[in-house]
Amino acid sequence: MKLKMNLALAAVLPLALSSLCHAQDMETLNTQWKQTVSAARQGNDEAARASLAQFTASAASYVQAHGRSWQIEYLVGSVDCLFSDRRATGAQFLQDILANNRSLNQEGQAELRHQIAECTDRTQHPSAANDTSTPTDVTEVSTHYQVGITGDMKGGFDDRPPRESAGAVSPIPASELAARLVPVDQPEKALHDAAARISPTARGATEAGFAVINASGSAEEAGLTAACLERYAQPLKSEFQIDSSRYVVTAYSVTYSDAVYEYAQKLHGLKLPIGVLAYSIPDDMSLVALDSGAQCGSMAHELVHLLIKQKFPGAPAWLEEGLASEVAIAEPTPQRFRFAWSWRDDRLRDLVGLQISVNDLLNMPWSALNAYDRSEARRAEANQAMAAVFIRYLDAKGKLPDIYFAVRDQHVSPDLAGFKSYQAIVEQKMGMPLDTIQADFNRWFQSQVSMHPAPRIVPPMQGAIVNDVPNAAAQTEGSQMNVASPALNIDPSVAPINTSTPNAAAQPSSPNTPRKPN
Repeated sequence: MKLKMNLALAAVLPLALSSLCHAQDMETLNTQWKQTVSAARQGNDEAARASLAQFTASAASYVQAHGRSWQIEYLVGSVDCLFSDRRATGAQFLQDILANNRSLNQEGQAELRHQIAECTDRTQHPSAANDTSTPTDVTEVSTHYQVGITGDMKGGFDDRPPRESAGAVSPIPASELAARLVPVDQPEKALHDAAARISPTARGATEAGFAVINASGSAEEAGLTAACLERYAQPLKSEFQIDSSRYVVTAYSVTYSDAVYEYAQKLHGLKLPIGVLAYSIPDDMSLVALDSGAQCGSMAHELVHLLIKQKFPGAPAWLEEGLASEVAIAEPTPQRFRFAWSWRDDRLRDLVGLQISVNDLLNMPWSALNAYDRSEARRAEANQAMAAVFIRYLDAKGKLPDIYFAVRDQHVSPDLAGFKSYQAIVEQKMGMPLDTIQADFNRWFQSQVSMHPAPRIVPPMQGAIVNDVPNAAAQTEGSQMNVASPALNIDPSVAPINTSTPNAAAQPSSPNTPRKPN
């Protein structure tokens, strides 16, 4: 596929950060990419190899200074696909973007698949006729193949469509959202600006880089939420090096589920899928959640998504979403998180027939966590539960931080010359092959299930009046998106009859963990 190249400075500005140094680095990198592609297309192998070496060194320096982004992976992968001895690595870079990047629209994903197919075909058939195709300009990809503003979401079991979901939405430009960013040393400005966006009577509070605002609650209530978020921020930094933002994180607290959709449309021009109780937007470092007071589990979930992108923008779905989900229901201490059995485990136990393998989990794309159709809800819910419980398993084995840092730092080599698969990283850190890890995970989870059996439903006596009590697992918040309550487990072999005490395992493991609202 031949496309006209346009690598002028104006075209690469969307890829640059605010600093002049950053922009100059990206401009240099794009110029070297263009030179390498041109030499390769002309068949000048010596010049192409020299340009490739220069480009690769510059790209590695750029990543070390500014972090790895999908645009950098695209530049490296697309140019690697032009060299016979690097095509396998180039295809891996492009495949990595397809699995871990959420910014491409459907056309962008189709174009990426096209380039992966061409790169793979040239690897398998070096003399293929399409070997003269030119990779798509990264500017073209950034300009035409991105979805615009995107966010992360956490949802609940209620899959009724919100009243506002069918309304027209006007997307907020990225530049306008970026203008809302407030330096961390000006929290009162962030609070003032947030109040102006939602209501002149809104109240809020600030603490340690957080500004919490609500339209109907008190300043004291907002202060409790801000302090709760700070308690989660401490172990994120100490255990996983997930630093606080240099901008104020603005948290909008709402009191009913439809308000999440109202805020998404009003604040960000987003149309959310059904079942969302919280979402976050990195463009303006904000989050909206059905949390209040000292309960901020959903906000903590979104905080992971917001802050992890600073040092780990390419985090795979199983690691980022699994960690965010477990953090939301963990007990934060100043140094680390304490994980325990929670409703996530309940869900995996109840949806055991849909549980994916560890190998499939490590290959899972972000799309596998979402369900925009009710028929896909169970599958997405089971994938979310598996990601969360696998994180707890790694923590129970004392390997979670080691694997987290290895995936962050070793999946792509520092010199951008190759990949180390997630499977290989997990195997090395666990000290056992993947099939043994699978067997060990199965044994571990079954031992956990035996200590936390599902509650048995006792049929009422004839003529008795029985209150409609939902499944205990559904009394806490649901998973990320679009999930409906499962059928109650009535297998008499699961657990002894207990008519007086709810299942303790289904209760939140932290006083900061919010429950699903009525």
